[in-house]
Amino acid sequence: MAPLQDHQVEKLLDEASKHNNFQDLEKFLQNESKEETTVKCSRQFMTKLDKLFIREMDLGNVDHACLVLTVLHKYGETLVFPGGGGMSVMVAQGFVKKMVQWFDKARKLWEEAGSSRNETMMKLAEDYFDALMVVCESCKEGIYEVTEALLSHIGKLASDAQINIMIQKEAARKLNAILEKIPIELKKKKKILSSQEASSMMSAVANQILRGGDYDLQVSLMEALCRMASPVQRNQLADSWFTMTFVSSAFKKIKDPEFETDCRKFLNMVNGMQGDGRSVYSYPCLEAFLDKHELLMPEDKNLEAFWIDFNLGSQSMSFYFCVADKKAQVMTL
Repeated sequence: MAPLQDHQVEKLLDEASKHNNFQDLEKFLQNESKEETTVKCSRQFMTKLDKLFIREMDLGNVDHACLVLTVLHKYGETLVFPGGGGMSVMVAQGFVKKMVQWFDKARKLWEEAGSSRNETMMKLAEDYFDALMVVCESCKEGIYEVTEALLSHIGKLASDAQINIMIQKEAARKLNAILEKIPIELKKKKKILSSQEASSMMSAVANQILRGGDYDLQVSLMEALCRMASPVQRNQLADSWFTMTFVSSAFKKIKDPEFETDCRKFLNMVNGMQGDGRSVYSYPCLEAFLDKHELLMPEDKNLEAFWIDFNLGSQSMSFYFCVADKKAQVMTL
């Protein structure tokens, strides 16, 4: 595919900003592939994105704001500025601070929408986090700035029971994706996970694990908690995260090499102890089929049963399984 016409994306943004014409931008984003493209833009590109996103969010035009985010996650990797350089140039110009402001505006809308399912709010979450991951992957400074400025906010969003649970799940997935990308040298150089704000966030994550609502969300939050604290730190903090002694003791027994099975045992206990008040019901099953295809229990010598989870919070059921390639997967219905 030939490169995009110089400044074509920016011209469409200008058209949307000056003449409120979003149709051409939307059509372009739907039809244009990002493969083998180069998106040339001016040094004012970041400012234009920011002003347009803020304006549309303030006007309540969430669909238009999502188009701005789509530009970022679809073409962010291929941006070329005068003199060379791509997304890392925007990071150096302070773009992460802009994305913090974007997050604050989005969060207000997610809070107003409450726990009820809202497809527009869900799309806003997906587009925002997809754009954020492009920034994370652009350079080391990008992942560091995102971690320092937004990690705690994302963790608190993922653990906020007042937010729709599907948005919580999206935030939890991206929380883990960001944690996975933090280079070891950055962890050592900057104590970004030892601040009071991070400590408060981890406590909120632990609390949401107990509240449940969706097994997959619980697993994601467990994974994030274990990524943010070493085994030694987890043993030290478990009693403050989980006030019931038998719960904190069970958490301390979780080992990284056996995380999936240890996590299953822990969450089955946590959900089960709530009796009829639980929001996740987990049952062992003998066989599972998808149409005519049999789904196999994940291969793990420590796994005692093939579990299926009924999630009241997300009104879904899910189970982890293996197929012919033997790779564990999760299915949610």
